[in-house]
Formats: sequence, C-alpha cells, structure tokens
Amino acid sequence: VSLEKHEERWWEATLVGEAKINVSKIDCSRPMTDLDDEAQAKIGEMM
Repeated sequence: VSLEKHEERWWEATLVGEAKINVSKIDCSRPMTDLDDEAQAKIGEMM
C-alpha cells in the first residue's frame, strides 16, 4: 500500500472509519540534523 499526501499536514486517521487520533498531541518538531544543509544554514542565520 502506498499513500501520498497532497498537503503537508497530519491525518486524523489513515482509513475512513478508523478511530481518530488527537493531532494536537503529536510532537512535530524535527532535529536540525534531519534538515538539508540549506535549511540548517537559514536557521543558523536567524539565530
């Protein structure tokens, strides 16, 4: 099964009829090391 998102946002559920999750409790932070070099440089400039 391959799922593709059209927008970058959290899904409440994967399948229709499935129990919904509370998306406000998701930790959506990312470590800087997960970002590409350009994004890391931009963040470094802003700090």
